[in-house]
Amino acid sequence: MIRLQNIMSFVLLAFSGVYVSSWLIKPSYAAVIISFLILVILTLRGAKYSFSSPIFILITICVAYTIINQFALEGELPTIVFFSCLIIIPLLVSTFNNSTSRGNILLISYVIIIIYYSFETYIRITNPDYEHLPKTGYDDGITSTFYIYKINSIAFEDSNFVSVILAVYYISLRCTILYSNIKVKYNFGINVCLLLLILLTFSRSAYIGVAIFECMQLFFFKSNFNKRLRRGIILIVLVGGGICAHFIIEKIASDPSFLSKFYIVELTVKYLSHASTLDILFGIGFGNAINVLGMGAHNIFIAIFIENGLIGTLLYIFILITLSVRYKLTMLLIIPISVMGLSFSQIAMPYFYVFIAWLVFINEDECEKISKRCNANL
Repeated sequence: MIRLQNIMSFVLLAFSGVYVSSWLIKPSYAAVIISFLILVILTLRGAKYSFSSPIFILITICVAYTIINQFALEGELPTIVFFSCLIIIPLLVSTFNNSTSRGNILLISYVIIIIYYSFETYIRITNPDYEHLPKTGYDDGITSTFYIYKINSIAFEDSNFVSVILAVYYISLRCTILYSNIKVKYNFGINVCLLLLILLTFSRSAYIGVAIFECMQLFFFKSNFNKRLRRGIILIVLVGGGICAHFIIEKIASDPSFLSKFYIVELTVKYLSHASTLDILFGIGFGNAINVLGMGAHNIFIAIFIENGLIGTLLYIFILITLSVRYKLTMLLIIPISVMGLSFSQIAMPYFYVFIAWLVFINEDECEKISKRCNANL
């Protein structure tokens, strides 16, 4: 049984974040399917899971609602299946707890991710797409450089999606090293490689997400951090941020990617003005937001709201809030990725749910200590 749990842990940690756009069955999706089959086998062999926990009940309600609602709306089947991977969070915690050789499993998993996304980065940067230059007529050279190297990915249509995966892996490894007794060889080199790959996605939302994580763990999750020094650093960051904003605000305001975020909100408001009450409450089905907006939502919360309705969105947000409150460590992953989610619209994120489960697992005693640290510093 332990061997199966080790296999399941490895398959999910190593491949839940691997996507190949040209493949009909993505490695990430195959990893989830294989893992669910292993879960069935483990259950038949007598493995025990906490089906009565509040988190499991809440997630079950959300998943059941989504499946019934989306089949009624004829939403995209793959998105239905892999959005429902939320259910894997409480089940995986027990699996991680019973698995062995966690450090080696993590090491091999991260090596696989780094090798694959290094190849993805090489392909994307050596094949710039000049057809995707901004059409606004505004070009300062820097903007053009960002766009031409963001498109030709073998994993996704936009490197923003790649940056989210890399950020999830980076944050999870940092949390593992900082807040658990699990030893991962070469973790410093792995972190440097992940940061470099994130930098080469040219995703500004990823830069912000990583910065938010580092600030959160520095200011709120370090019990021995001098309070006076903490306040001084916060003041410096605020002043420095204000000065930087003053100099770059004009370029940001002219950036088509930045402007598109407001345009999507405008389109959403326009859609809501004539949408029926049922469409607002239950959504229009996964994969259909583009039909009413005329473009991709590029915002995970807007995408879920339009496609799974107000009810589904509130359930999803409530799950994230509940996890963050009950398991403070997950806050370090959920908040940065949620901020990054304002710039991308991928709803099916099995890798995100896998690493939320990993952070819940890391160590119950350590989570209690982290909760005390966090409460003391907030």
